[in-house]
Amino acid sequence: MRLTKMVVAFLALMLSFIFMGCNGNTTTQQAGRQDSLITDSNNNSLSSLIYDPALDPSKVAPGNVKIWHDTLGMKLFEITLKPGDSLPMLAHPDHAFYILEGGIVAFTPKGGERQVVEFKTGGGFINGPFTDAGKNIGKTTVRLLEVDVYRPRVK
Repeated sequence: MRLTKMVVAFLALMLSFIFMGCNGNTTTQQAGRQDSLITDSNNNSLSSLIYDPALDPSKVAPGNVKIWHDTLGMKLFEITLKPGDSLPMLAHPDHAFYILEGGIVAFTPKGGERQVVEFKTGGGFINGPFTDAGKNIGKTTVRLLEVDVYRPRVK
């Protein structure tokens, strides 16, 4: 029960920060400077260049992902990795994690070197878009609650 209350409180806090950052404006004016959506030469938003929907965790690792909600430009889902389980290369847009059950995971970012990370139960973090693969190299099941935010990126 206490863990459930912690998860709900964490998610409420995370979502409030996300919504404050996603006020729906595609341009802002700050200190006399005009910023607009970052686009490529074909007028595609940068988020479409950074995040590859074909590598969505629910598509590339459906056996490890349980979707809770997918609405309002956000997806809430749980990732479960039993000892020895691997995740293929997958992409994250802007996202936040809450660690339901911790353990030791090896990550390999796209184009980078493998990194070993110990997740502590009850911890969490917020990141921008990136692509990586992972493997549970510990002796415990790792469970993460992830919130992905699909929105235009601004400068």
